[in-house]
Amino acid sequence: MRPVIIGHRGSPQTDIENTLSSFKRAIKDGAEWIECDVRVTKDRKLIIMHDDDLPRTTDGAGLVEDHTLAELKKVRCKNGEPIPTLRDVLGLGAKTVVDVKDVPLELLLPEIEAAKASNRVMISSFDWDFIREVNRHDEVKPAFLLKPGSVFSEMEGVETEVAAVFDMKSELCVPFEDIPLKKGGYLNIYHLIMVAPEEPETSAKIVKNCHERGVSINVWVINHPDDLKRCVELGVDGIITDAPGKMRGLLKSI
Repeated sequence: MRPVIIGHRGSPQTDIENTLSSFKRAIKDGAEWIECDVRVTKDRKLIIMHDDDLPRTTDGAGLVEDHTLAELKKVRCKNGEPIPTLRDVLGLGAKTVVDVKDVPLELLLPEIEAAKASNRVMISSFDWDFIREVNRHDEVKPAFLLKPGSVFSEMEGVETEVAAVFDMKSELCVPFEDIPLKKGGYLNIYHLIMVAPEEPETSAKIVKNCHERGVSINVWVINHPDDLKRCVELGVDGIITDAPGKMRGLLKSI
């Protein structure tokens, strides 16, 4: 079975990240999911932007949170397009991972529900308290992103909480002590959906541990043929990539 392809911010190797063109290109090139980053404006509207400020990907300046949506509509991404809203992206109809950047859940859920997208959206965040809040809403899929360096220091005890949530919801639990992680790697616990270590930290042992517990595993960010081949050999369930079309083509030859 071949891994599914998740377009990381769309298809940023061919189009400016987090633009409608990028997302449409990812979908056209065969991505089963797209992934986007969501931020809140000064007037509490939701736009698509990874950074907390504007200069890297747009012709604007300053912080997103210091601008109203009306002001941001005058800003152009570096391909000339306007900055998309979350509603714009959900309107594409694709399965979507929504990576939340300091967005209150009371703003996020109504947007998802208004788009009738609850059954095709997964909410991800590094904020455990936020994910606990998401977990109270059965209509959406929460995804907890863990940084190994934080698990045993700044986030002491969080692995116990993750286990408790898994047991409460589905009697699934990823045994953190059994998952080897190198310093600087990522282990993303996609609650009830997937576990995604960053390549090359992925190992056959991680895949085995996850699959034995009914947890699918996706790897990011995969842009090189050798990394893709290794993922296929390991039996991962999905790859998160900046180049969905390229990875789709390479999958056909593996």
